[in-house]
Amino acid sequence: MVAKFFKYLQMLGIVPNLASLCKKVQFYFKSYKVSIREKVSSYTTVNHVVVESTLWVHAVPFIIDDKKYLRLNTSRWTAVKTICAIGSLVIQLTLILKWFQIQKSKSRAVVFTDSWRQILMTFFLDLFIGACFGLLHLLRVPREIVFLLNCSNYLERDHQGKGVHGYVPNYFIGIAVLAIITVTAAPVTLCATGFLKPCMPPSFFTMATLPCKDWNDIRGYFLAKTVQAVFAAYTGLVIFSTLAFGLFVLLYYPVAVQLLLLDGLKRYLDQEKSFRMILLVQYRKLQLLSRLLNNAWRDPAMPFVVGGILVLNSTSLYVVLSSSEKIPLPVLAIYSVGAVDTLVMIQHLFKIVSYPYTRSVDFINAARRGLKKASRWEVKYIVSCFPLKVHMGNGTFFDRSTSLVVCNTALDLLVTFLLL
Repeated sequence: MVAKFFKYLQMLGIVPNLASLCKKVQFYFKSYKVSIREKVSSYTTVNHVVVESTLWVHAVPFIIDDKKYLRLNTSRWTAVKTICAIGSLVIQLTLILKWFQIQKSKSRAVVFTDSWRQILMTFFLDLFIGACFGLLHLLRVPREIVFLLNCSNYLERDHQGKGVHGYVPNYFIGIAVLAIITVTAAPVTLCATGFLKPCMPPSFFTMATLPCKDWNDIRGYFLAKTVQAVFAAYTGLVIFSTLAFGLFVLLYYPVAVQLLLLDGLKRYLDQEKSFRMILLVQYRKLQLLSRLLNNAWRDPAMPFVVGGILVLNSTSLYVVLSSSEKIPLPVLAIYSVGAVDTLVMIQHLFKIVSYPYTRSVDFINAARRGLKKASRWEVKYIVSCFPLKVHMGNGTFFDRSTSLVVCNTALDLLVTFLLL
């Protein structure tokens, strides 16, 4: 029966048509994949997409011009939007602290709150503090940020202008896609949670204004729930746009450009073109770019980021592992996104940030092994070269063990939460 059916299809010419159609689809897919690889040949192109997705809410005073360079936005309307963003975060942060104060007063009256509720609120406390600190830090060093990003943009264009063309690694594109998904999906989840669960975090306004008896209590105040949902979506945009701009645009992108230039210098060494003037100038540019990066992340920004990611990772994993049956699906989605993002930051971002140090050390050692081919001035310069470092504060910097140490600390904190 089946054989007759296929024979009938062949007589009608359907099977050959399907086969040719499949070949055409496969051909177009391959060509589309190749065209994407040809277009995504620059870190700046990918970074520009992330910047556009984070700046449209206008929480930070920056704009992108037609040449993809960052500029300060000094308009009054942008200042008003920035003040509104910081004000909304501060108000909700105050409500969170008030909740902890109420729980502390209840504990004195021998009315204890479940530990999972306190850890759940700790996640939002850390998230809102991090967003407030991030916005204030961006306002603290705006010129350093503009210099850093524009310098990274210029150096990559100059590198490509010398005939060196390559492709952006898949992991860089993957992190960019993850950042965009987080910026777009998290506000939608917060909006749904604010409307469906007005008495449960992160619906802090309705929790404080409505007569909620419990987190699972659902009141019929449609207008209040609608306002809370809209405000939660706006807050989510501000928070995750700020975090994506700080971690991807301000940290990940400049480090990727440093690694790109280091690979180019390494190729000069391998081709026995070392100790030429272009090699010395390029490494001096790398040193200046590294200094600009550390100026943009001046203390206490980097220690605050590392500690905040550590706490977010432990609290989000705790809620996902132990309290998934006690919270609704939209709230669980928020913690799942937080757990995935923080795991990627610890296991991938912190490793990538340590590569400028490790690879620059290898480059300097390789250059010093060829000192016999260099002039006296070049020998003095190479001996004085220092490795590229991304500082963590208090005289420390990212190295090979940073990711492992942070991961172990986060696991220890998670185990402590689970034993409560």
